[in-house]
Amino acid sequence: MHSYKNDPLYQSKVLTVEEIERAHRRAKKLHARAFLDFVNYISEKDSDHSENLVAERVSIIKATE
Repeated sequence: MHSYKNDPLYQSKVLTVEEIERAHRRAKKLHARAFLDFVNYISEKDSDHSENLVAERVSIIKATE
């Protein structure tokens, strides 16, 4: 099995607490934005196409995973 610890392309870096907190805040903002975009997308769908809504919702969820 490949060991990433010895691979020069995957060098480890020691992060400061500030860098970790900054990355965490950015990730939370990204998740919130993605959720709001998803809710807006779903709410913009016509009620006439409600039978297609479930299939589209599943495809969106799979695409974001």
